[in-house]
Amino acid sequence: EDFQTRAIDVFNGTIDKAREECNDPYGDNRVAEFNAVLRAANSLTYQIEIVKQHMSPCFPPFWNVETLWMTCVAAVCSEHILEHIGGQEGNSLSLFTVTQLLDLVAWIESFRQRVEDSFPNLLQLKSRNNKKTKLKTMQELMKGKEIDMESAKENLSWVTNVLWDAHTVAQDQFILRTREQTVEWLERVYENKHAESQTGDGRLITSLPEDVFALAGVQLRTIRERLTKKSSVLVDAVTIVFTMMQMKQREKREGFLEDLEECCAAANDFMRMSDQCDDIVEEILENTDLPPQDQRTVQDVANELTRHYTNDAVFAAQTIHKFIFDPIEKELEGKLFTPEWEENTTNQAALTIVKTIEDFMNDVEEFMEKVMVGKLLNGLVRAAINFYIKQLLLKAERKGSNPSCFINTKEAITRINGDVKLIRACFDDFTEAYPSLNRVLSMEFETWNNIFAMLYFAANDGDPEDTASYFPGIQKAIKNVNISRFMIGDLFFLVAPDQERAVYELFEKHEEELRAFELNDNYVDEHFVDKSLQLDKVVVEIIGESKRRRPIKGETQKKMEKAMGKWGWKGGETAGDDDNEEY
Repeated sequence: EDFQTRAIDVFNGTIDKAREECNDPYGDNRVAEFNAVLRAANSLTYQIEIVKQHMSPCFPPFWNVETLWMTCVAAVCSEHILEHIGGQEGNSLSLFTVTQLLDLVAWIESFRQRVEDSFPNLLQLKSRNNKKTKLKTMQELMKGKEIDMESAKENLSWVTNVLWDAHTVAQDQFILRTREQTVEWLERVYENKHAESQTGDGRLITSLPEDVFALAGVQLRTIRERLTKKSSVLVDAVTIVFTMMQMKQREKREGFLEDLEECCAAANDFMRMSDQCDDIVEEILENTDLPPQDQRTVQDVANELTRHYTNDAVFAAQTIHKFIFDPIEKELEGKLFTPEWEENTTNQAALTIVKTIEDFMNDVEEFMEKVMVGKLLNGLVRAAINFYIKQLLLKAERKGSNPSCFINTKEAITRINGDVKLIRACFDDFTEAYPSLNRVLSMEFETWNNIFAMLYFAANDGDPEDTASYFPGIQKAIKNVNISRFMIGDLFFLVAPDQERAVYELFEKHEEELRAFELNDNYVDEHFVDKSLQLDKVVVEIIGESKRRRPIKGETQKKMEKAMGKWGWKGGETAGDDDNEEY
């Protein structure tokens, strides 16, 4: 009885003191009252260790002083807490602040941990009366001068399990509020103006990583420090915070890519965000004792976020190709594949492409981290090849009914080869500083080599059958037989228009084997795909605007239109008159 009285006195005294300290006539009394209850509960649980270390040795062992005090703490604290949260079901928890929910979850976990430390198997104990709604008093727990340990343990087990039910409800509410809180501060951070600066070695950066991770760090550090070291609530909190960060980054990325300098800064910033995410996870894992499965969960969700930042950094770097090739396209508009171009033996058009790339790269190598410059170069190789192929297809479109696109087709093919060799040489010059570029050059120029070889054979009156060996190489790049069919037909129309019908027939004969290179069903996250770097997309855009009638069977036309519709093509005059005509 003295123990129970002492527990009640300590609890009430702490509550009264907390009320006095929070005496705010304009404050929320409900909030202040529950804060006082939690403060008192923490004071009592803290004294469990004092009783164990300093009081228990002063009494006979059969008194089980530590168990008596723990039982009293359980009875007093659970009564007040359950009253304030709306019972075991937590009916009033929706009115609590996120901080109160965290404190409640933390206290229940702390108390449960103390019970488990003292009685490792206690929480597996089945109560003899599952419908019990009232704890036994101190008098009921005593057998003469000794404590009824079974009844005391049953008391502790029951109240701990009741509190854990409340913990589950509070945890759900806390995670919901954490999500709302995270969405709110992320929106503010991303909408704010970020300080722009340049590092000592010239790299462009903004304060975005620091702005995001300063708040994320404070939020997760506060949660971690209040919870027990093995708390699964921390794992849930990390998961929801990182997931919201990923979603907000996904939503806002494009706003950081409006010009070349912004793309450079974004690529640098997104890489730094990946590094800062790793730092937060390392701090969490070093300062907790999470079970292996929970550690893997934290690491997995962090890896997903860092992967997202890294892929966005690559996307930002490769987006720069647009700001390089936009001026190239304007400068060379109407100048490629003209009579003047054919007569110019110095390949001035290609030199314009090379000089522009080199000028921009001088700035980019200063503004952006080297690893990201390498990613940009990978994209620029593809952009350069796509640009040249696009100009060839546009030339075929403009040819109309003219018998020939060039004054001398064979000489034009030689000039085309010279142009592409100059462009390839430009990129070769970067391979010493960026060795991985060699692999990209080999892979990307393989597509061009197949296209050029096909053009060469066609221009030199080769047998169309001989060009079929180049179809697979082209299809590997396009990965869609209908788009490949269009492109190959248009290229033949450019240099050997009399063979266009034959090449369509030849393609149809090899169609089944070419389908082996079709895209598979593996999921591709379109968020990280720069469609302007996809050759198939470039071809579809040209065909979508085409007015040229192509010698394609009506049945084949329908198949092609259906397939092309998936790429946003709405149809055009591309084939025979009707299904009854052979072509």
